[in-house]
Amino acid sequence: MIRTNQDNLVRISVVGKVDQPRMPDVPALPYFVDADGKAYLLPMYGGLIYNVRLGDSVDRWAAEMIQPGASIRNEVEGENTALRALSCLGNRARIVSGAATGKTGIVTGKSGRFLEQVICDFSVETLNLMAPGDNVLIEAYGTGLYLIDYPEIHLRSCSPRLLDSLGIHEEKLGDGFTLSVRHELPGEAAGAGAGLSEYGPIGIQMSIASSCLDNELCFGDLVLIKDWDSTYSHGRFKERSSIGVVCQGNSLRGGHGPGVLVFMSGPSAELRPLISDEANIGTKLVDNK
Repeated sequence: MIRTNQDNLVRISVVGKVDQPRMPDVPALPYFVDADGKAYLLPMYGGLIYNVRLGDSVDRWAAEMIQPGASIRNEVEGENTALRALSCLGNRARIVSGAATGKTGIVTGKSGRFLEQVICDFSVETLNLMAPGDNVLIEAYGTGLYLIDYPEIHLRSCSPRLLDSLGIHEEKLGDGFTLSVRHELPGEAAGAGAGLSEYGPIGIQMSIASSCLDNELCFGDLVLIKDWDSTYSHGRFKERSSIGVVCQGNSLRGGHGPGVLVFMSGPSAELRPLISDEANIGTKLVDNK
């Protein structure tokens, strides 16, 4: 088993409310403009999404960067910063107010700038009991996690539970490892989100990425982005790779696309991907929660 500092991590509570969907206020309320200059109006990120699930294709839906499950946000700015910074993929999310009190799910993603939400997966039965404004408590656990024998590999928004689910295999201690991903994408496909902080996802431009995909891109897929580094902020970096989870749906806007929340970055020589159709957190984490 790969060695970490897991026993030294702190478990801490952060809370958000189920957030209402957001519509843009500029420049053409409430429309977006697509890559061809045409205006469109579709359901968007935020709120409770009842019929979009992990494992579904990101391209299937008549929607703009939809987020499956529940999107939560804290109305106090500093508290929301803590919610987004400390919540990690795979953390337990527990509902603490409303008709679904006591039900649990897991953190599956985060929104980018302007939205500033944490995305959580719950069962359909639980979603049907929830309402905007319900409080969701995240048992935040994972910030500060690192790999003892791999100082050049940086983890972010990564819980020990997610790390344990990756099927990491070390052939020689300290010489890198293999782990399962569903897709490899070129750094050229990365779009919106480049240069921003670690809280949000990277938008994948499907006009470039589609030619590299053997299978459709789905919510919850684990993907590797080549020549890309997210150690401190997102950007191109030769001979480094980043691994993340698809947490947002496709977009019609230029430079935007499915959102990938990066949780691991490091030298490409140490991160050796093993392509697997099972590399989706919907099967690795949610089905077994």
